[in-house]
Amino acid sequence: MSRTGRFIVSGALALGLAMAGSATTAQMNMLGGGGNSPGKHADFYGYKVDRDGILAPDGSVLPLSQVLRKRGDPVRTEYPGSHQVIEPSASCAPQRGPADDEIFTPVQIGASEHRAGLAMYSDAQLAGLTLKWVESQSNRARKPDAAPPGKGTYIQQVNVYLTDTSGPLYLVLQSTTTGKLWNIQALPGVEIAHVVVIGAGAMALRPAPGSYQTEFIRTSTNCAAHPGRQPAEHWDMWQRAGSQIEDYEGKARERADEYAAWFTGIFGRSPEDGVFGAWDAPHILVGPAPANNDARIDYAPVDGASVLVAAFDHIFSGTQAEITAAQSQVQGELAKLAIGGDLSLLRPEPMERTN
Repeated sequence: MSRTGRFIVSGALALGLAMAGSATTAQMNMLGGGGNSPGKHADFYGYKVDRDGILAPDGSVLPLSQVLRKRGDPVRTEYPGSHQVIEPSASCAPQRGPADDEIFTPVQIGASEHRAGLAMYSDAQLAGLTLKWVESQSNRARKPDAAPPGKGTYIQQVNVYLTDTSGPLYLVLQSTTTGKLWNIQALPGVEIAHVVVIGAGAMALRPAPGSYQTEFIRTSTNCAAHPGRQPAEHWDMWQRAGSQIEDYEGKARERADEYAAWFTGIFGRSPEDGVFGAWDAPHILVGPAPANNDARIDYAPVDGASVLVAAFDHIFSGTQAEITAAQSQVQGELAKLAIGGDLSLLRPEPMERTN
């Protein structure tokens, strides 16, 4: 059996948690401390972590400066320079499970406030955006566009900071909602043995340096079950007056049970066992917090980097201007096919009456 990693809370943090023992539930939901310290609060499907905080393994929230040596805007959009396409697993399972000497390290996230500078769309999504643009051109109250603007919803970025040097890490990165770009940052001395990325739709990884295999597993009705967590007492759904809790709870438990059955069959353990993560968090710490500034991670932004991407219908990477131009061109061709000709036909010149 492989190992599952967990970490000892530092003395200072343990003292802080002990002092918070008499706090109210609402106060405990903001474990980042008083003043301007980052914290977390209960959201419908779990905890939402402040954008300037890092979720630690014990559930506390640390300031970015306690883990990273340098970091500007914690959720600034970062643009990969290029991407390499990898086909998702055809067997709906990784090529290998964790070895006996590897630390099984599952991470699961629902959402992130950090928008990635990577645009990925299915055929249906891009067609829908294009159709909305075509329909907007009939509105004579607005100035016509020469071509679709090439704008839409980018995927989300989750930053995972690895500080566990106790053994090789077998990472399992799971998204319960929309597409994710996982940005892996590791301290020197951290060894990554294998990475498995699980999710629906768009999936991408900015790998940390090292020699290891990365696999993508795309969930679907005829493949892997979709990731989900068992409902917990801190979920805000229990506090929402008027909401149909029975429906939400039942669906959440059904989804979590289906995923647990698939996950256990693949990895031989529950997806809840030693999992790192929250419902909504842009920054996750896997390992102990660095003891001092010299031991902290030098954050490397995704800007200009090459990322691994699970094969998808439409993928746009590069600078913001390059993404916009490339997407606009593709949407323009789709619009021409939709109307059967020149885009100027969407806004014909008014006809003049002649006697």
